[in-house]
Amino acid sequence: MGMFDFLGLKKSIDGLTGQLAGLRSQAESLKREREELHLAPATKEDVIAAFCARIDEVGASYPADLQRAAGVYFAGRELASLKTQGLGFLLPQANYGMNSAAMMSGLAFLLRDDLKAGITRAINALDWPAGAVNLAERSKRLSKLDSEIAKLEKEEAELRDHAAKAGIFV
Repeated sequence: MGMFDFLGLKKSIDGLTGQLAGLRSQAESLKREREELHLAPATKEDVIAAFCARIDEVGASYPADLQRAAGVYFAGRELASLKTQGLGFLLPQANYGMNSAAMMSGLAFLLRDDLKAGITRAINALDWPAGAVNLAERSKRLSKLDSEIAKLEKEEAELRDHAAKAGIFV
């Protein structure tokens, strides 16, 4: 009977250890890439789009507020009182206790285009950090990285499990 091939066993275990280290290294590298991507600044275009969308959201309630407030003017009796109100009718809810949310809603609706143009000019004039990433692309890439990391970690866990079942703990 021949002697057991301890050298072959050592090579196999070393190969397994190297394979596990390689999987761990790849997963860690992808995790660093994911973290950098996650922390990367958004593009100017994405920030502008978000700010403009918020202007629309804030202004969305204004037409209903104005409709309710305009009811007192429909009969025409109150139109003469406009001379004593200044421009308060433009911000109907704000007239009742100076509700700042109602004021913002009115201004966002009435000045929508000017606000959007102004915020676009202001953001475009800013110095922007390097490495800005489009949010849609970021989301896709993060999802792909998460999938790749999970695959590598699963493969590593399966290798360790198979080795442990054979009595090899690495």
